[in-house]
Amino acid sequence: MAVSQSCTPKYVLLVEDNPLDSQLASARLERYADIRLSCVSSLAECLDFLGHYKVDAILLDANLPDGEGVELIDRVLANCGGAAVIILTGSDDEQFGLAAVNRGCQDFLVKGAIHNQIIYRTILYSIERKRGEAQSRLYEEVINNIREGICITDAQANIVSVNPAFCRITGYEPSEVIGKNPRLLASGRQDHSFYGEMWTTLRRRGAWRGEIWNRTKSGEIYPQWLSISAVGGPDPATTRYIGAFLDITSLKAHEQSLLHLAHHDSLTGLPNRLLLQDRVERAIAFARRDQSRVALLFLDLDHFKIINDSLGHAAGDALLKAVSARLCGALRHSDTVARLGGDEFMVLAANVGTAAEIAEIAEKIAEALSAPVDLAGQSVTIGSSIGVAVFPEDGEDFPTLMKHADTAMYRAKHNGRNTFCLFDPHMNAAAVNRLHLEAELRQAIARNEFELHYQPQIDLPTGKLIGVEALIRWNCRKRGLVPPSVFIPIAEESNLISQIGAWVIEEACRQLARWREAGWPGMRVAVNVSARQFSNIAFAESVARLLRHYRLDHSQMEVELTESTVMANPEKTIQQLRRLRELGIQVSVDDFGTGYSSLSYLKRLPISTIKIDRSFVHEVHAENDNAAIVAAILGLARALDMSIIAEGVETEAEENHLRGAGAVAVQGFRYARPMPPAALDAWLRQSQTADALH
Repeated sequence: MAVSQSCTPKYVLLVEDNPLDSQLASARLERYADIRLSCVSSLAECLDFLGHYKVDAILLDANLPDGEGVELIDRVLANCGGAAVIILTGSDDEQFGLAAVNRGCQDFLVKGAIHNQIIYRTILYSIERKRGEAQSRLYEEVINNIREGICITDAQANIVSVNPAFCRITGYEPSEVIGKNPRLLASGRQDHSFYGEMWTTLRRRGAWRGEIWNRTKSGEIYPQWLSISAVGGPDPATTRYIGAFLDITSLKAHEQSLLHLAHHDSLTGLPNRLLLQDRVERAIAFARRDQSRVALLFLDLDHFKIINDSLGHAAGDALLKAVSARLCGALRHSDTVARLGGDEFMVLAANVGTAAEIAEIAEKIAEALSAPVDLAGQSVTIGSSIGVAVFPEDGEDFPTLMKHADTAMYRAKHNGRNTFCLFDPHMNAAAVNRLHLEAELRQAIARNEFELHYQPQIDLPTGKLIGVEALIRWNCRKRGLVPPSVFIPIAEESNLISQIGAWVIEEACRQLARWREAGWPGMRVAVNVSARQFSNIAFAESVARLLRHYRLDHSQMEVELTESTVMANPEKTIQQLRRLRELGIQVSVDDFGTGYSSLSYLKRLPISTIKIDRSFVHEVHAENDNAAIVAAILGLARALDMSIIAEGVETEAEENHLRGAGAVAVQGFRYARPMPPAALDAWLRQSQTADALH
């Protein structure tokens, strides 16, 4: 039978010491254009050639001058570089030829019985077999070293082969599974219908892949990703099924971890907004069916920013965790507590009835959060402002309910904090207005819309001016003059307060410099400082830097802090206050008597002035508790050697009572309203109170 020639060159090395045999073999191969023949006559020449060139086949005489027999074959096989070795033997040496094949040669030819097609065909087939063997070894090496388990079954689904990864994953040795059905690995998690569909797909498409749960030899059930392919010819009896699988236990665990992270807050472990939305939507679906109600409560912690800034982020995180635990402990198991971020939480209360029941839930939350929290030895009391929206009255989907609960929460803050408020449709307009106001507030500094008004402070015994308090005003281009009571809370909640506060201090310094040039070098200005601004570690140095820049005496600046700011973190406050006093900057406590100052801390605070809140000054001359409170504060100030300023003096009767009680300095509408610099300049020129400033 004729053998077709290949277009691909075949490089053949003939190793023959007999010149006649060499010429004969060469002549028989010359007619084949794809054969590239090289000839050598000794083992040494053969090995040298193989060291420089790669060949596809070697025709090797079994008896050479420098090598013969088994030793010859072994040396050539060791150096052939993957070439197919064909032994050339004598007519009486066929047994040796067979032995050579057993040692790794591809074939043998008997000299004298070789014709053209036989030698050519033998070379081609030997090369192909050699390549096939190499490919098989490669496949075997791959299968033995891949991390996927491999299981091969026959047409009857009996296991015929497994790889080491199969044994490592399942715990079975090959001898324990060969000849058995893979069902010995079944975990019982999949029923008969599952396997029926799997085999139907496998027979119809020739492949199946998917997730399956199997059991190891030790009984452990684990997930695996399995891919099965049918391999075979037209005869179904010869079909083989190759299953490749991976143990995906760690992958599933990682998947669950990612799923948890995607749906839970990393700090508290509570559901996040994404999971909350899913649960709210489910609760709404049930409520529609059962004609019940769903309440969504929006919680914002009161004064959290002050605590976070004064005690540090670690304390803030600890507080959020404590709040989370208290919320979970106060609510029903069917309720969901979620954290949206920062100090904002939401509570889903499904299947609620009356407004009274909803109010009871809000009151439980408020009560749970009212007890003090110990943060690194510091007892901190917080409250919460809670807004409530109810399905179906206030909205029929999660975004609407959340927006309305948020709106109600801001109304609760406006009503005095530490309370709750049910949504009312009329609140929407106020919420929209607040959003616009915040956006305009962010542009106010760049547009130079802020200005400072100054209210004189008077020495009561002499009637002389001792200083002024700087009070910020916002002259919005769209709204006109916006009261501080409106925009300051928004500035605090939107984190703009520090930026605005920095502007206030610098503008006050600029004005002091202007007054110096105008002939009033002794003017002193008190500025209000927020808790966030004061908590900045560089605050004292930043104030001192501005005073130096404008060539001002440090005693001309007085920093006013609210009582709650001072007592939020007394130890840290003391350090900051000492730094201010070391720099020569005066410090006063504003709104004194409205907070919860500790006398033990108050006497340690390096403050110069206490300001009596206007709520105690109002009608202090009448028969009420205010007179007693003012007298107590005056006595305390004298005992601690602190100055006193009484705020909000509006009537002669109030002034006379304060004078009789021993008050030293006053401030209020009785003397002058807060006024812009130009108006204050005119007031100073006309008033005799300014003599002390020259």
